[in-house]
Amino acid sequence: MNLYSIFGLTKHSFSQKKLKSRFRKLAKENHPDVGGDPAEFGRVKMAYDVLMDLNRKTLYDLTGEVDPKRQDNIENKALNFIFISIDKAKRDDFLGNGLGIIETITKMMNETQVKLKTAMAEKRRERVKLEKMRRSIIAKKKDNDIFKGYYEREEYGIKQALQNLEFEGKALDRSLEILRDYEDDESQVDRVPRYYSFIKEAGDLL
Repeated sequence: MNLYSIFGLTKHSFSQKKLKSRFRKLAKENHPDVGGDPAEFGRVKMAYDVLMDLNRKTLYDLTGEVDPKRQDNIENKALNFIFISIDKAKRDDFLGNGLGIIETITKMMNETQVKLKTAMAEKRRERVKLEKMRRSIIAKKKDNDIFKGYYEREEYGIKQALQNLEFEGKALDRSLEILRDYEDDESQVDRVPRYYSFIKEAGDLL
């Protein structure tokens, strides 16, 4: 099923304005309240919801994935990483630092990867320490080990944290894989960082 064709659009002719206009027309024609087919209305509504959501639209364009329930998959998380990085680059005014947009967000993600690996190493050290602690205390009464619950709770917390960090790491790997299909247009990149441009401009005035 091609979501764009439902509205008589293509990837290249798509715009949210056109989508909204054609959705209103199809919704009126197919709404169950006016005798329309509920299944067809549901199909139109689902296609509209996917194409109106930037993350889900991009995911659909890349993979054909339209399942709205799969919010925790690596592909969707990877796209979120990319969009969040772009927003952060704009908000913190990282662009114009002598790098292109793709270079900038790739650099940001590589730095995040290093932080993730550091956090994972720390959690693994915590697990080793916990195991040493568990071995260092012997309960004389096995049926009344007050430390058992503590160990189990801590081990569970470390396990969950590691699983989350591993998932984030896989999503970051996928983000970088996606970005390798793009490159900065060199004609649009100012290779002289703003700081040096300012120094040069100041010097020209002297």
